[in-house]
Amino acid sequence: MTKIRIYGTIGRDVTPASMAKELDAASGPVTVHLNSFGGDAYAGITMANQLAAHNGKVTAIVEGLAASAASIILTGADEVLMYPASEIMVHEASIDAGGNSAALAALSTQLDQLSENMATAYADHAGGTPADWRQAMKLETWFTAADAVKSGLASRIIPGKTANKPAAAAAATKTRPAAALLEKEDPMTTQTEEQPTAEDNGVTLDADQTREVETLLGIDNIDAAALVEAVKKLVNVDQAETVVTEGELNDARAEAQAHFLVDTWIKEGRFTAGLRDQVVRLATIDPQLAMDSYGSRPKDSIPMRELGYANTPSDEVEGSGKRWVR
Repeated sequence: MTKIRIYGTIGRDVTPASMAKELDAASGPVTVHLNSFGGDAYAGITMANQLAAHNGKVTAIVEGLAASAASIILTGADEVLMYPASEIMVHEASIDAGGNSAALAALSTQLDQLSENMATAYADHAGGTPADWRQAMKLETWFTAADAVKSGLASRIIPGKTANKPAAAAAATKTRPAAALLEKEDPMTTQTEEQPTAEDNGVTLDADQTREVETLLGIDNIDAAALVEAVKKLVNVDQAETVVTEGELNDARAEAQAHFLVDTWIKEGRFTAGLRDQVVRLATIDPQLAMDSYGSRPKDSIPMRELGYANTPSDEVEGSGKRWVR
């Protein structure tokens, strides 16, 4: 079985020409592995048609994200598979443009027709009506793996490696939330109740650990009540329902860094503020792709003719009148 990998920007990193070469060399079933934030819409439509015309079964696997033009490519596959954490995004074709009212009106008509064609492709592939899909596109809809299957965009979800782990083993890996330390009533407020022990609060400490905690927290003869108060001071909450995991902290850092980078690029005139939200999403998911696609654009050179979320016009000077779409 032939494997084709579609990574990066549609129309730049992967093109209809490169797809044609791979399909021409293939015979029988083809598996397309895809992770892309989008790119040139017409390139995506062309690649979808190329897959649909292939003489063998075409299976598309969304390894991470199939957004915008990349989601159109999926419509050419016979079967679309999702990983549990992968996503699909659909939205309207868009443009950063300059010109007089007549030129902008013509571009608006072109964009509307392009979006209508895309909606029809989604409907033919997944079911429903073009009007339904056009509405989803207007809302810029993000589909989880389960949502994609429910909508008809995908056929099924590929089970993750954790799917076969025993439930008890999976539960054992979870961090006990801070609320577990606070769920007992403070013994200082009820004289008739027995003072809770560390074990009652889900905490077990041996003698050495107790001395270490006492030293770190500055509390002598530590007990459960004192530990509760220490936790309150550390997390600064009265009722903590969850803990912040290392992964969540990393996600927060990635998003903050993405906002900083994108705002810097906008101030430098690399693209317009209208693209901010989508570039932030891309920079959060794939910083290198965001840098290649947007951060590497020349300063003070906001594109005047950009249809969609493609990167830079391949061989054209900005302002030349060439348009590229996603």
